[in-house]
Amino acid sequence: MELDGSTLHPIVGHALDASVAVPVEWSVVPILAGDGQGLGVFRVSGSARVGGEPRAWSVILKVLPAIPGSPTGWNYPAREALAYERGLLDDLPPGLGAAAVFRSRGARRPALPVAGGPRLGRDSLAAR
Repeated sequence: MELDGSTLHPIVGHALDASVAVPVEWSVVPILAGDGQGLGVFRVSGSARVGGEPRAWSVILKVLPAIPGSPTGWNYPAREALAYERGLLDDLPPGLGAAAVFRSRGARRPALPVAGGPRLGRDSLAAR
């Protein structure tokens, strides 16, 4: 999977809590990859320039299949994205936390372009 700098720019800025963060270099490492379709969980990490200084960053990208299904089905691909979008993970008990999600591409949102790889479709999550 290849990502371009324009796709990473807002994600890296969010991960580094910086209004201007320019990705310099990055790599994508599969954590749990699908069967060659670009689906799975990936660690995307690298360095960026923030105020002229180099800073390391790392995010987790989760790419799920964009297939229809019933929201009540056990394997509904959008279940996790919907839980974040609807705030179900906002008020968890002490000691239990959810990853901070930068962007969730739900069914009502367009896909992000990814150069040379799969499109980050309706059920993609980027978390830090």
